[in-house]
Amino acid sequence: MILRKIFPIASDRGSRGGFTLVEIIVVMGLVMLIFGIGSYFAFDNFQRYLFRKERDTAIAVLMKARSRAMNNFYEKSHGVHIGSDTFTLFRGLNYGDDPSTYEVIPGTAAISKSGATDIVFEQLSGRPAAAGNLTLSYGASNITISINNEGRIDW
Repeated sequence: MILRKIFPIASDRGSRGGFTLVEIIVVMGLVMLIFGIGSYFAFDNFQRYLFRKERDTAIAVLMKARSRAMNNFYEKSHGVHIGSDTFTLFRGLNYGDDPSTYEVIPGTAAISKSGATDIVFEQLSGRPAAAGNLTLSYGASNITISINNEGRIDW
């Protein structure tokens, strides 16, 4: 009995129990705020993932072409043609010499590529025909992949 006087039960106060419209709106606002902040960070993380993936793909394709040239596969030089949304491995000194040998690796069109478009590695030595840079850009992010005269690929 004393506890009922200190902590009255809802039916003793005359209320029905439940939530007011203001409480529901406040909770929904907080949930939407948390969702919005989470979405922003998730989208930013996804963009960084795409950028890193494109960088890793470019480096892997360049290394594969250099390795094939050094190991004298098909007794030819090997190279990479960098398109807007693809990386194409090819045999020979020039892109376009033998389209039947192309190996196309998909890239991301949203990431712009500038610099060298055709990088050819000499057979056995793995040296490029010309040293150069490949720059990947996405928004404010840039990364430069350098190929020196000896065929070393730095990023």
